[in-house]
Amino acid sequence: MVSMFIIGGIMLFLASDTAQKGNPLVTFLMVGVFFAFYWFYMRPRNKKRREQMTQSRNFEVGDEIQTIGGLIATVVSIIDDKINVRTSSGVELAFVKRAISGRYNPPVVDAAPEAETKGQ
Repeated sequence: MVSMFIIGGIMLFLASDTAQKGNPLVTFLMVGVFFAFYWFYMRPRNKKRREQMTQSRNFEVGDEIQTIGGLIATVVSIIDDKINVRTSSGVELAFVKRAISGRYNPPVVDAAPEAETKGQ
C-alpha cells in the first residue's frame, strides 16, 4: 500500500512538470494507477467483506459461533437482528448480528509430532 502512495507521488510530480507541456501520457498513467489500485486492493477487500456479512447473517439454532470479542457460544434463538446465545457455563446472552464474527471453527492440532517425539 505504501508503494501505491509513492507511485502516486511520483505521478503527481511528473504531472506538475508536464502539465504546461500538455503530455497526455501522464494523465493516462495516473488513471491506470488508480484502476490498478482499485482492482488489486479495493475489489478483493470489498468482496471479502461481503462474504463475511453474508456468512454472519446465515446462522441457525444450534450453531456454535464466535463474537467479535472472542466469546464462543451456541445459538439458542434468532429474532430479527438479535441473536440469543448460551455459553458453556449456561449463561444466556443477547447480541446483535453485527457483533458475531462467524461460526466457530476450532483449530485442528496435529498429533503426529507428539507420537514421533515419544518414540525416540
